[in-house]
Formats: sequence, structure tokens, C-alpha cells
Amino acid sequence: MKLKDLLNENILGSLPSSKLMKMKWNPVTEAAHEDDKVEEAAPRMKKDPDVDKLMSILKDVSRIENGMKARDSSRYSHVKRDFKKFYDALINLKGSMNRQGPTIPN
Repeated sequence: MKLKDLLNENILGSLPSSKLMKMKWNPVTEAAHEDDKVEEAAPRMKKDPDVDKLMSILKDVSRIENGMKARDSSRYSHVKRDFKKFYDALINLKGSMNRQGPTIPN
């Protein structure tokens, strides 16, 4: 007996899904009317110029770190922990600034 024959033959009897009512409207095959469409979008966040400056500082420090790592690895090995602390402090500051949000004067 082939696997297809086993699948076609129902060993359990009638399945509960065969007793369910069939849907009269299929959302996949029947497209919704143009009037029913709702346009949803997330609200746009205002860009904070201070956070942008902070991110540019972070990029600059990263470039300094990479240059030091390439030029003088012995010196870098002594200060890499300080670079990590600096990165963590900047990331925490960025998170705090984003949570508070920019204060925009009227």
C-alpha cells in the first residue's frame, strides 16, 4: 500500500473539521472593497538633533579606536576597557535622551 493511499484513506473515521460550517466569504480569494480599506501608519517620531550629534561622536570615537588598534596594539590593550565604558555611557545617554524625547519650543 502506498503512502498516498494511506493518506487518502481516513483511519480515524470522520474528522471534526469536516463537520464544521464552511465560510461563505473567503478573505483570501475575495478582495475587500476600496471603501473598506483603512490606511494605518505608525506616528513619525521627531528627529532629535542632539541624538544625531551623539551618534556622530560615537562614530568618531570608533574610528579613533580602530586606528589605535591598528597602529599600536600594545597601547590599545591597556585602554580598550575604557573605550568599552565610554561606549556604554554614550549608549545609555542616547537611550535616556530618546525616552525623554526632545522638548520643542512653541
